[in-house]
Amino acid sequence: MPPKRHIVRHGNAGNSAKASKPKESAESSTPGQPERKMLFPPGSKTPLALLNERCQKNGWERPIVEAQRRAGGAFTCVITLRRIDKKTSTIESVRMEPHPPLSKETADEAKHWGAVYALHRFANNLQLNMVLPPEPRKYWAELADEQKKAPEHLAWQYMPDPFAAKKMVDERQSKARARREEEEAQSNAGFDGEIAGSGRNTPKSRAEKEFKYAPEVRMAQSLRESVEAAIKTAIESFPELQSTDGQTTPQTNFDGETLSKQLSTLGFNQHAIKRVLALLSRPPPYDPYLTSLKALSDLDAALTHLLMTTNESDLPKAFLDQKGKGTTGGFVSSLHCGNSSEDLQTRWTRERATKEAGWPERSVQECLSVSTDWGVLMEMLGRKLLGLQISQDIATQIAETDPAIDVEERDTMRNEEIEALLSVHPDASMKDQTLAIPIPDSSLTLQIIYSPHHPYPFPGSRTPYRVPPMYITSPKSPPYVRLHVLSGLLSSLYNPADDGHSLHGILETGQGIAFAAVDFASSLWVEMQQRGPPD
Repeated sequence: MPPKRHIVRHGNAGNSAKASKPKESAESSTPGQPERKMLFPPGSKTPLALLNERCQKNGWERPIVEAQRRAGGAFTCVITLRRIDKKTSTIESVRMEPHPPLSKETADEAKHWGAVYALHRFANNLQLNMVLPPEPRKYWAELADEQKKAPEHLAWQYMPDPFAAKKMVDERQSKARARREEEEAQSNAGFDGEIAGSGRNTPKSRAEKEFKYAPEVRMAQSLRESVEAAIKTAIESFPELQSTDGQTTPQTNFDGETLSKQLSTLGFNQHAIKRVLALLSRPPPYDPYLTSLKALSDLDAALTHLLMTTNESDLPKAFLDQKGKGTTGGFVSSLHCGNSSEDLQTRWTRERATKEAGWPERSVQECLSVSTDWGVLMEMLGRKLLGLQISQDIATQIAETDPAIDVEERDTMRNEEIEALLSVHPDASMKDQTLAIPIPDSSLTLQIIYSPHHPYPFPGSRTPYRVPPMYITSPKSPPYVRLHVLSGLLSSLYNPADDGHSLHGILETGQGIAFAAVDFASSLWVEMQQRGPPD
């Protein structure tokens, strides 16, 4: 058939008179599938949109908001803020993670709540909560309450410029590291007995000359403790021998200010100086001990009393032996022959526990009979420090892995706690299954051992109230001070308190205690600095 020409078709020609039905999508055709839940009311500004808007106004790059699945299926969030350094053209970044971690059902919900956390970190001076939806607004209020309770050393977390805050923390961390290295170097160096830039015959140089030529008398630690205890007991046991006949005249020229400066120059701490000044400034009548001290000059009397009553660890280096070390100096104290009954691992573990962690050698020897594992040893010594019973059954359970614990879930929760703590405490470090956290404003470092034998952060199914192994190190503080702080921390973890000031409840619920332990140890240190070291 020849083609038709000059035929004009209408626009609807050739189409069916009935409109075709739209094809149903695969989602709508699936029976029983729930509809997607709306997180926020229609028309409200979402936290993610608000975070992107604030970053853009500050001239930063678009933030990276990542949802991470936790143990148990819940989601938390990690936020990375970025900006370009105009001087170096490099990208600076700041990582933020909510603590405690979020626990949201969906990844989208975790991202929005993480955005609220990031906004509060650097924009808490703005009333952004007024434009947030109702539920994120509640989370903002919780973060505001935490900010009010935050200690002073965490104020950098809430600075308007998180990049400047990170630089400040990095500088503080490097200075603290350099200071610790310098202190360790000074503690290992011998004492030269001279005051730089001074050629005068100072009390320090006089003391060095006296002790340089004095004969050295060495005695066993147990003998020294017995002699000191006998002298102290004799001083306190005979009050009837106090002189009341007026034969001893009061010392009218006692100069406490000058004596305090002399003792400070020699290296004695302020608490020891205050104690000896209080003793020498007592009015008559004097007991026989104080009478004998009054027969000496002020400095000689103070030194006699301090050398008799001060713990060896608190003595200045000028008053120790010629090597600048007392009975607690040095890590390896001697050589051992090959036929020693103690193997190398046991010997090094014992010396590490006594020299580094500060535990008494007798207690270490008793616990080493159960296990030479470092984590097991520290846990048993901690229980022994509090006077808790360590029966053979308990000792065996401590040295073995609890079969009722899900090891994979335990390790996941440990990693979450470690990552969160390292983000808040940049000067902390993780090495050889041990988390080292410097206690703020002190020379102490809390060492928490994540032992493979321990169920932490779970409390354990066999031995109740198992506290993670921990100990405290310091280049300056003596062992008895470190054990005093550790004793208070362990007591709070093992024993519930009626007033609520205890970490026992946190551990019992299976949550991490690293953050709370650092704050609690810091408060114990501040309290001890105010009251003085324990007797």
